[in-house]
Amino acid sequence: MAKSADSTIGSKSNAASLQRGKACLRCRKRKMRCDGAKPACQQCTRAKKGDQCEYDDGKSKTRTQLLREQILRLEQRIRELEDPDYVSPAIVLHDPHGARHPSESESSSLASSTSPPVSNSHAPFSTPPTSHSPFTSQSPYLSGSPYTPGTSSPQPSPEVGEMLLDIFVPHRHQCGLEIDLAPIRATLRHSHTSDLSASPRHAVLLNAIFLWACFVSRPGPLSTQENQYLARALAALPDAVACSADALLDVLQASCLLATYFYATGRSAEASYHAGAAAALVAQHAIHADPAHWPERVLTGERILTFWQVYHIDRVWSALLNMRPVVPDDSDASSAINCPWPQGLAEYASGRAPCRAGFMTVRSMFDGDVTAGGLTIPASRAKAAAILSRAQQLTNAWDPMLKPTEAFQRDVAALEMTVQRFVAALIPVQRLGSALPEARQALVGTHTLANCALVLLYRRLAQGSALPPQSITLAHERMAYDKMVNAARACIAVLPHIAEQDYSFLDPAVGPCWALIADVLLQELDNLQALWPPIDLSASRNELELVLFAMTSMNTQFPILGAYNPSRLVWILF
Repeated sequence: MAKSADSTIGSKSNAASLQRGKACLRCRKRKMRCDGAKPACQQCTRAKKGDQCEYDDGKSKTRTQLLREQILRLEQRIRELEDPDYVSPAIVLHDPHGARHPSESESSSLASSTSPPVSNSHAPFSTPPTSHSPFTSQSPYLSGSPYTPGTSSPQPSPEVGEMLLDIFVPHRHQCGLEIDLAPIRATLRHSHTSDLSASPRHAVLLNAIFLWACFVSRPGPLSTQENQYLARALAALPDAVACSADALLDVLQASCLLATYFYATGRSAEASYHAGAAAALVAQHAIHADPAHWPERVLTGERILTFWQVYHIDRVWSALLNMRPVVPDDSDASSAINCPWPQGLAEYASGRAPCRAGFMTVRSMFDGDVTAGGLTIPASRAKAAAILSRAQQLTNAWDPMLKPTEAFQRDVAALEMTVQRFVAALIPVQRLGSALPEARQALVGTHTLANCALVLLYRRLAQGSALPPQSITLAHERMAYDKMVNAARACIAVLPHIAEQDYSFLDPAVGPCWALIADVLLQELDNLQALWPPIDLSASRNELELVLFAMTSMNTQFPILGAYNPSRLVWILF
């Protein structure tokens, strides 16, 4: 026993006398005491962040440093190409402890400086700019030619375009853009010639991609060009719409990129406008119907993927903002979604993916067939969106002044069963840490949206939950309250498995979901504080602190959560 005690004292002494600069990067950032253990220190191990425990020993660079340096090189090269007078510095000074994320104060100031308020000038189908604008009537973005440059056209050079595309590619899944990049690269390569025979893509899509490349580069120098590419994408929209079927997919994909960008930057009015326009085009051209009726010149696989991209943004954000969705899905065969669940691009390229229409694709899932069509990343996103939308539909169909009918209770039970089956078919939460980053980032969003659907549903049903739990007298209200809290905790269970570098690649929709979870936890904390005799509230406070950390980490990249004021949680907790 003495030896064990000596060993314990010795380990504490070593931790206390750890040399300056020997702590892991995560403990340095949080100003926490680190014991210097490898491969993971005690602090990171207890926080279940062992995979993020990195040391800067001066001999090798961390993963974060390598990624930051790659982005810096790309930004410098872009500046060299766009400005002949610019000379990149021969020596780049940087933080020897590795690149850090902006602090909360920096992220808030960044959000305020780069996220202007809603403006009518950003309407997607506005009139062309006046002659004093750099986008004059001679601009190629307002002509019928897709990305055909003129001598004074403002678009980037092919090399700069390739670099912007490379920056965007790792982020394409969080936007739902599943697209073959070869035609885009071909368009960029041939933009300085008249050879656009290789399936060219319209300028509206290219500029929306460039916009996202600048956006995800915040707060780097490339982000200063964000408004420039936003203006170009918006100016190209009228011409793309005028091209009708020839640029239909480009319009839909670009509109989804613009809508996601506006949602991510907290500009929900503009976001809803673009999302609604894309959904209206889907309904107008019956893209949700039988693929056999689509024009042969349009790749069926990409069209299926584009439909579900529109469906996801329409249904998810309509539910989160409590708006009526636009994409139709009625019991009438003519307006039902018969488009098959989306697969990966490789499956479509190899001919293994089914392209024939099903029968009421979404409604069949709620009849019990949750695994039909597989659980690829696109399919899982689409099914999670359908579940969240169904929760909103049931919530709005119930009159809180009336006792729930038996038919309504059956529908609620059916949705809960669908969520349970769907989540059980996914990679378990406990294994998210070992998944590949791309899969983990997608699964974080899928798990969160599916469980948040039950929070959204049961929060409306738990009308008595504003009172302490013992004061809830109606059985259905008490049951709804308990299920609401359990669903919120299922969302919280995902958070410890999110790596620090994942936050920049998550679906922006998880931000409002976490804000909803935080409200539920605050309500639960208030209820528990009203109990007598008093109980230990440390577990509830720890859960709330975990949600706060996730919201703050995401808000560093996406100002979407500025409207939800995470600082008020800090005041409550501390």
